[in-house]
Amino acid sequence: MFFKKFEFQEYLLKRALGHDMAVEKERISRKKRKPRRKAVKEEVVITIGKPPEEKVEKEKPPKRTRKEGEKKVIIKEEPEEVEEGGEEVYEKEPEIEDVEEILQEEEIEEEDEEVVVISLGKPPEKEEAEEVVEEIEEEEPLPSEKEPIEVEVVEEKPKPEKEQRRPQKRIILAAIVIAIIVIISSIGAYFLFIRNQDPTAQLQLHPSTAPAGQSILMDGSNSTDDRGIIEYTWDFGDRSPSYSESSGSASDGRFDGKTTHAYDGAGDYTVKLLVVDEADRTSDVEVHITISELEVTMPLEKIGDSATLDVNGTIEVDNPDGLWSGSSDLGEFTLKTIYIEYTGYMISATEGTATQKDGFKENHETLVKYNYEDVELSGSISGSLETQAGKVDSTIPIQEGQLEVTDRAYVDLSTDKNIFSDTVSDFYISAGPDFSVSSEDHLRSYSNLREKPAVLRIEELSEDRTFKIGDGQTDIIGEIAYTWEVEKAANINGHPSLGIKIDVDRDTKIENNIEDFEMWIWIANDISYPVKTYIYTKIYQDGTTTTVVYNNELQEDGFIRGGTDIPYGSCTANTPDGHYHFMNPGYEFVDWDDEDYIPDMGSNSSSLDDFPPQDAIAYANTTSSGFSNFLTSNSGAYVIDGYYNETENPAWNLTFGELGDATGYFVVVEDASGSYRIKKEGEIDIPELRNETSDFDPILSFSAGQQVFEEDDDVNNAAFDASGNIKFYEGVTYGAEADIIYPSISLTVSLTVERANYGYYLNKEDGSFYSAVDAINGQLIYVLNHEGDDILSLIFG
Repeated sequence: MFFKKFEFQEYLLKRALGHDMAVEKERISRKKRKPRRKAVKEEVVITIGKPPEEKVEKEKPPKRTRKEGEKKVIIKEEPEEVEEGGEEVYEKEPEIEDVEEILQEEEIEEEDEEVVVISLGKPPEKEEAEEVVEEIEEEEPLPSEKEPIEVEVVEEKPKPEKEQRRPQKRIILAAIVIAIIVIISSIGAYFLFIRNQDPTAQLQLHPSTAPAGQSILMDGSNSTDDRGIIEYTWDFGDRSPSYSESSGSASDGRFDGKTTHAYDGAGDYTVKLLVVDEADRTSDVEVHITISELEVTMPLEKIGDSATLDVNGTIEVDNPDGLWSGSSDLGEFTLKTIYIEYTGYMISATEGTATQKDGFKENHETLVKYNYEDVELSGSISGSLETQAGKVDSTIPIQEGQLEVTDRAYVDLSTDKNIFSDTVSDFYISAGPDFSVSSEDHLRSYSNLREKPAVLRIEELSEDRTFKIGDGQTDIIGEIAYTWEVEKAANINGHPSLGIKIDVDRDTKIENNIEDFEMWIWIANDISYPVKTYIYTKIYQDGTTTTVVYNNELQEDGFIRGGTDIPYGSCTANTPDGHYHFMNPGYEFVDWDDEDYIPDMGSNSSSLDDFPPQDAIAYANTTSSGFSNFLTSNSGAYVIDGYYNETENPAWNLTFGELGDATGYFVVVEDASGSYRIKKEGEIDIPELRNETSDFDPILSFSAGQQVFEEDDDVNNAAFDASGNIKFYEGVTYGAEADIIYPSISLTVSLTVERANYGYYLNKEDGSFYSAVDAINGQLIYVLNHEGDDILSLIFG
């Protein structure tokens, strides 16, 4: 402001002196000319801007109407020879450069005097003024009005010496006045810059009262200071971290004296704003705000509801002794650590209704829920390589990775239970030239309709219920006790939301080897999906630690509300007895005596009739003393895992165990052209058995299990030939293959498939096809088509 004030004062002064912001420079020299009858003095006036009014006694430039913005140059100069009594005038209109050339070509001698006066108004461009006269330095401020450029060279009669020196006197006088102004202004500048004033903090809250979780604008932009505020700091009064912003650091990307904050609970809070100016002087202000309690009721879904959420998280698998070992051209190597970060998005939607079969082949009217997840993978793979030169530890960064999962869940409209899920996934990861794995899977999975699912569903937790902070209870879902409590509120992309913390009971953690577990679900009014989910779990088993972190969060404006109510209760049978929730009478259930070791073959025909498992067990018991001694020592032993293999000679591979014992016994009995023989046997470590054999009464017979497989077209086409004989493995197992082993399924989708207490399964030898039947209730559990690498087997061996 000081410099602008000085420029204006100087401008007024020079206008008063009649110089029109002129910069005058005098050069006096002599010029050698041809002999003349009369000595002539010449004044050259170059004016950029509006020239001062001057009297020209001899030739006055002709007047001409000039167009706006036009640059005009008129040069009138004395001819080289002027006869006495005569007069001759030459007139031309050159460019600016021509004027400069004329001035430079003049040869000036000491005998003659020449005064060059250059007056500068505000030129269109500084460079044009410099082109006219190179030696002139433009240091003076210019008037604000832009005026056209005019250059004139005129001949004028000599003026008296006194009159010629008058401009010099004016310049001297102007310089004295300007100096006085500069001194006075400098004194004002001293007080302006040296004497700094304290800032004044001001703070407004919008709105001035709000429920917990609502975002509040905290505006300190009206704070003032004579030099300017360089930093704002807010203390929100709720023990959350304070927030500061400056011109060089503002987390929201704007240094504007504004921020937002949401309180996680009701109460009275004091917000404090501290401002700092560039002289480190401070000012603060306090504003009180009352936060009311937030209540949230999730609405029932409508057909057409959809949500788009950002997804991110990490997966880390670590075992210092090695996750997986193998050989390469370079030597023996051991994989120790896999660390994966994933970032992407997920779309969830309620598509509509459909008729869908359950695992008993019974129809249900269902609501179809759609879920699509697309994430990119990065991270690293670490291990050691042992060569002739020694052992080398190295870490290979993951070059690229991608995971896409599409899942459709079919929920019974009368019971609100998921009866069927159809999941398609595509997984790929590459790390270095020698490590790449991929998996393409299509899974059809069926829920156990006899019991509640063993996993917590947000619909069951929140349906027709209003939440506020402090609410909570323990719910038994399946065999797991979930404890939940509404702990805090937050703003999730513009939605005031309540956070529900969920934990599982201690026995569940021990049973599943869970070291740590934390789960949060955030819900908001008028949104039928959770607006945010956070899951953290750490599992330790057999020396391997697996840590999973999963986040998703509703995008801003990411929710669309549908318009059609869901016709709940429209299933064709609205009672549990209307479907095969307990037992399917179309199949054969038999009592299983503990001494039988394995279910009965049943009265129906089976492709295993020529070599039933009972025959293999009887032969091993009479032939192998080791096997016989095990059965004698373990009176409660039964088949916990077994499969039939017909790839070479038909053979049964059977594993026996007893409740409470960690050691079992396996035996492989082969049928070579009707002659049995034991190929392999011995003790084996087994997992802890969770149920007693009395739970298996009654149980589906072998032949009935095969009948369930054959009734599913996909299974029948893949597992049986035209004569109904099994093409590949058939097995029986305790804890059947309800636990899917492929990462594109098990690591990304929460299935409603439960572990079967006892079941039958078909496995193709190359791992491209799997299916399982629950031997307790007679339903199909799942069907899986698989292509690519068995990644979890790759990791866990």
